Amino acid sequence: MAEQKESSVLFSLNELMNLEQGRIQQEEEQKATRDRADRDAREAEERRMQEEEARKAREAEAQRRAAELRAREEETRLEAIRQGEIERARAEAENQARLAAMKEQQAHEQKLAALKQDKGKQKLKVMVGSAVAALLLALVGGGFVLKQAAEQRQQEAAMRLEAEERSRQAKEAAEAAEAARKEAEENQKKSAAEIEELRAKLEKSTGAEREALEAELDKKVRAAGGGGGGKSSSSGKGSSSSGTTKPRKETKCDCTPGDPLCSCF
Repeated sequence: MAEQKESSVLFSLNELMNLEQGRIQQEEEQKATRDRADRDAREAEERRMQEEEARKAREAEAQRRAAELRAREEETRLEAIRQGEIERARAEAENQARLAAMKEQQAHEQKLAALKQDKGKQKLKVMVGSAVAALLLALVGGGFVLKQAAEQRQQEAAMRLEAEERSRQAKEAAEAAEAARKEAEENQKKSAAEIEELRAKLEKSTGAEREALEAELDKKVRAAGGGGGGKSSSSGKGSSSSGTTKPRKETKCDCTPGDPLCSCF
């Protein structure tokens, strides 16, 4: 009878221990589930913030480009108006010159008609011819000067447009170099974060999983250019292994800062 009671007590104790272990295991699983959910929520929030920042940056860039386009269009419109005013002023000046020439010619013709009855008819003819020749020379010279001024204005406008185009190309090249530099920095940061994550996993891993993580970590470190330690120290059942990467040899860098094709970065 005593042995039966002792067996019953032992059975009850075992049942209680099993229940307690089940409860502890359930709590650990629930805690792990909550941790995963919290981590997933944080990562989702970080992705959302990054996407929001990228969207804002794209919108700002689009607004900036639109503003630059409007400014160029306005400048082109103003330049066209100015050129139109210059052409109109030139046309008016030419018309006034032609009218003045016609008036001079009429005045000379009237003088010639009045002097036809004069005894110095031949002398007056010579004078009138000289005056007409001088007037024609003046008109030709004025037209040549106006033509040269118009050609000079066209050359200046072409040079200005060429300078603006060179400035725009240089600005676009600088922006492209800056974007490449930022992209390289982001890639380096991402690689460093992946390396740190692998090291954290490596500290908690064992056996074949640890060897796989060590190989992956070594691959990441080599891909990143050796920026960080090599394989982390590990320990298994009765054995341990460790390794480090060789430091990079310092070399002189002559690249321009921000150059996306530079091998120094």
